[in-house]
Amino acid sequence: MSGEPSASNKILTIPNLLSLFRLCLIPVIVWLYCEVGNVPLTALVLALSALTDVVDGRIARKFHMVSQLGKALDPVADKLTQAAVLICLATRFPRMWVLVAFLALKEILSAIINLRIIRKTGTVLGALWHGKIATVLVYATMLIHLIWSGIPSYLSDFLICAAGGVLLLSGILYAVRNHRVLSGEGAQEASRLPDRSAARLTWILLGECFAVYTIVMLCRWKMYSRLPLAVATLFLALLPEIAQRLLRRTFPAPFYYFSLAYSLCPMLGQCHNFYYLFSWWDKLLHLSGGVIFTILGVYLFGRICGRERRNRYAAALFALMFSMSLAVVWEFFEFGSDQLMGSDMQRDTVVTALHSYDLGTELGVTGSIEDITLVTVNGTALPAAGYLDIGLIDTMYDLLMGTLGALAGSGAWLLSRKRQDSGECPRA
Repeated sequence: MSGEPSASNKILTIPNLLSLFRLCLIPVIVWLYCEVGNVPLTALVLALSALTDVVDGRIARKFHMVSQLGKALDPVADKLTQAAVLICLATRFPRMWVLVAFLALKEILSAIINLRIIRKTGTVLGALWHGKIATVLVYATMLIHLIWSGIPSYLSDFLICAAGGVLLLSGILYAVRNHRVLSGEGAQEASRLPDRSAARLTWILLGECFAVYTIVMLCRWKMYSRLPLAVATLFLALLPEIAQRLLRRTFPAPFYYFSLAYSLCPMLGQCHNFYYLFSWWDKLLHLSGGVIFTILGVYLFGRICGRERRNRYAAALFALMFSMSLAVVWEFFEFGSDQLMGSDMQRDTVVTALHSYDLGTELGVTGSIEDITLVTVNGTALPAAGYLDIGLIDTMYDLLMGTLGALAGSGAWLLSRKRQDSGECPRA
């Protein structure tokens, strides 16, 4: 960033010595916690380590002692301290292993990419604001668990989820920055974010924290079959931001937040029982998905054909077909999941009347059975007061809702484009 002193090749500086001091404190912290069992003293030493982390950065910037070694040594001391304390705490708070896993994944991937950057540019990139926030949250979580041994489980889970979500988001943002640097952009330019990104990243962070909280609670409730969707939501919440970068467009705020909320809705439905508490939840998702995928189809059409050369009616038709095709592909996925994994994604519907040529008494005549109240299969009466349609009606309703959403999305976009072309509203 502007105003930041350039890094030197000095080794024996006060910030570097403080980083080495923090490294020496790691075995002391582990010994105090695991062997001596003096938790208050452990917390005091950890607080001292965190204080030196703050002090060495201020000294380095104020007295122009920023060095290449310090930019590498400082985060190493921080992460090793965090990893050691988190592993110690995991012996008493098993959910701390979630933070250990997130921290390990983030740092291993960052180390691999940073080595490539060092080989290419010969410099070590410094920490960004989100990395510092993640460090503060992790240290706060560790100190609170050390000081408050009887912390309520719900508060412990919340702190772990918050720190884990910030770690995950920080890792993604570092990956974006590092990718830009490897692509040839300057480190300073790659580190900057538009002002509007702050609010959007905040909501992504909240979504990630909620997903991590759900993962922790599912483990606590031993609902392991629902874990894959909760884990997948960690990545689904990032899709609006990823789509922006792939399409090289900045989505309007309403569409961006609507898409982010939509990415969390399947987890609410499956992991928090919204599908069963609200009968309309599944249909709402298909309707919303139709709208979202249509707008994405418009952006994709513009990316392929160019914004200035595209025809708005062709773009609307392409987006409509794109959205409806995704709806069909999703129903294929539901059918395959039900057949191969024995799930019930294509929800069955109770049918009280049947109409079929197979029930007719003559060729080409439709036979009917009305008012079905009892169906017996292999001598066992079904608990439902009727015949189960094994997912056909649900599938057709899903496709219908997706198509209605796609029509609504393409119609709204056409209307907005018409108003823009006529000058009734400013261009986006």
